[in-house]
Amino acid sequence: MATIAEGTAMQPPVAGWDKAMPKDKQLWMLALVVASIVMIAISFAWFFVGRQNIPWRNYATTPEAFEQQTKAFVAKFETKPGSGIVNVPPGEDIFLLNKIWAFEPAEIHVKTGGSYTIWYSSKDVMHNPIIADQRLTFTAIPGHAYGIQFTPTTPGTYLIYCAEYCGVGHQAMAGKLVVE
Repeated sequence: MATIAEGTAMQPPVAGWDKAMPKDKQLWMLALVVASIVMIAISFAWFFVGRQNIPWRNYATTPEAFEQQTKAFVAKFETKPGSGIVNVPPGEDIFLLNKIWAFEPAEIHVKTGGSYTIWYSSKDVMHNPIIADQRLTFTAIPGHAYGIQFTPTTPGTYLIYCAEYCGVGHQAMAGKLVVE
């Protein structure tokens, strides 16, 4: 004959189940609930008051169309034809094309205190470009262009690298952001 496991709905409750929880356990439970509420509140508050760079601006595109926009941008601001180095004045949009193992343009020069919007997309696979020490990270997806506004405040040369494995040459995918 089968027996019913102890503590199930089919068995009567164990003795003492209806007694109040001891005060020390009540205080501990209260502390856990309060800590949980505080952490949730901080998480939501950080979204609104933290220094977030959320790509609110976006539009659907094709990899070919975004590549053409990027080529036009590079042609307009390139310092020397074929160098891949662009010097972007404040207030202008920056286009950053992510493609297998390279960024286009390879080097971007901006001015300290200038306001910029970086538009980025991918030509082929998903990439995750990061601009080190500028708190800028992106997820570049083919067919979508996203724009992040930023104002560089500290002069220096910052590495742009891909944090999403994108194939055999992934480790060589690097560029530069130069803040003057």
